[in-house]
Amino acid sequence: MLLYIDPAATSYIIQVIAGLVITLSVSVGIFWKKIRLFFLNRKMKKVEQQLKAQTGTEETESAGQVAEGQSALSQDMTEEDGVVEIKLDDEEDAVR
Repeated sequence: MLLYIDPAATSYIIQVIAGLVITLSVSVGIFWKKIRLFFLNRKMKKVEQQLKAQTGTEETESAGQVAEGQSALSQDMTEEDGVVEIKLDDEEDAVR
């Protein structure tokens, strides 16, 4: 028994695969900002926990630098046009 694949069926299969690849790439492109911010927030929380473990939370809370519900790092973060800026105290001293 010999198997025969019709050229029209092969062409259709290739078109379906190409359509799936294009659809996935467009979906990722549309939601790229949200995906990137999700992973950035996860990374920032991890760095925050490490900083808290190193310095202790008493210092920052007693100094009044952290507002309730906000972390020290997210308080200084701003987002504009998809670019996240983090302002550090060391940078302000270096500029002056």
